[in-house]
Amino acid sequence: MAFANQNRSIADLLRDVIAQVTTLLRKETELARVELSENISRAALGLGLIVGGAVLLIPALVILLEAAVAALEQNGMRPAEAAAIIGGIALVLGFILIAIGTSRSV
Repeated sequence: MAFANQNRSIADLLRDVIAQVTTLLRKETELARVELSENISRAALGLGLIVGGAVLLIPALVILLEAAVAALEQNGMRPAEAAAIIGGIALVLGFILIAIGTSRSV
């Protein structure tokens, strides 16, 4: 039945093609907008969760470092020495992580 009207003019056929291409482009554009909106929403949720996790991890790290200092103090080390050792270890590890991160991002 696709060939039921074979007496159509070339102008009619071109109009139909243009209308169908226009409809297709409109639908594809709308689909792209919806997909982009979903991706942005997903990315925003992911970023929010990362920020929330970081907010909780930073104080947790501080508490663990304080516990390490307290453990050294309980084993007979003076408070200043224990803090310097744990702080120095954290500093070195931080610089190592920064160095690895910058070498991989460049």
